[in-house]
Amino acid sequence: MLKTFKIAISCLPKKNWWGDGIPSYQDNELMKTGAIPNQKLLVSQYDNLHNVIREEFYETVQINFPGDLENSNGFDFVFMRDHFITHRNKNAVICNMSVPERKEEPKFTIDPLKELGYNVLEINDKNKTFEGGDIFYLPEENILLAGNNRNSQGGLELLSESLGIRELKIIPNFGFHLDTSLSPIFDNQYNCIGIQCSENMFSSRDTIYLKELCKENSWELLILSEKEYGASENEFRTNLNSLTLPGLIVSNSRNHPLRLLNFLKSHDVSLIECPVSEFALSGGSIHCLTNELH
Repeated sequence: MLKTFKIAISCLPKKNWWGDGIPSYQDNELMKTGAIPNQKLLVSQYDNLHNVIREEFYETVQINFPGDLENSNGFDFVFMRDHFITHRNKNAVICNMSVPERKEEPKFTIDPLKELGYNVLEINDKNKTFEGGDIFYLPEENILLAGNNRNSQGGLELLSESLGIRELKIIPNFGFHLDTSLSPIFDNQYNCIGIQCSENMFSSRDTIYLKELCKENSWELLILSEKEYGASENEFRTNLNSLTLPGLIVSNSRNHPLRLLNFLKSHDVSLIECPVSEFALSGGSIHCLTNELH
């Protein structure tokens, strides 16, 4: 039996993904500039991710990689999360990217979304920026959690109004995208029950705000460090960048702190390992590669 919503992912380009080396974006500290992904391994990891999602009984929708972007080396189109945000009201809002190199990517998802029956909304004011990787939509609560680095205040407010969001919560953090700093955890009914986050990605003041937000909503807050993971800060943040579904986390690794594993077990939340190391060379992980079609 298929789940009630689908998962969008991008097809891979015909060319080797960043076959001439990964570029550098000024505000993306996780990019491995000049690195050339192992294409054979990358294809294997992509296929594995696709299979894992389908094995969990979620239907996938593959969106073709645009030839125009391939010809212009717009290879980050594979990070489907950044292009649009959908809501249970069947509205889909196309994102306004703040990174100049990526501004053309989202428009190539407009027609596929319309074909899927969404009312597609575009924000024409390019100063009102928001990117999917910097936002989490909590469906049961009808809340948007948003970062403050690639999103503008005006963009988030307009996005929330367009989707019919009940509450917008802007969470200051040091990551270029919120999904490199924290990740929500959902129970089997899709209620948010907790947030795991990197202690290094928040100031003392912002940690206090995050604690108050979680207390207000009865969410468990798990403030974790790379030491608990036994990994580097970059590896830790790649693990945070997970696909979080009802009662399930699909992560780059199963190497997680005991505190987190105990919390997941106590709430009957499964954890699946799905390595995407080659995609992580460009700063993205599983949350970036996927997008829920509510």
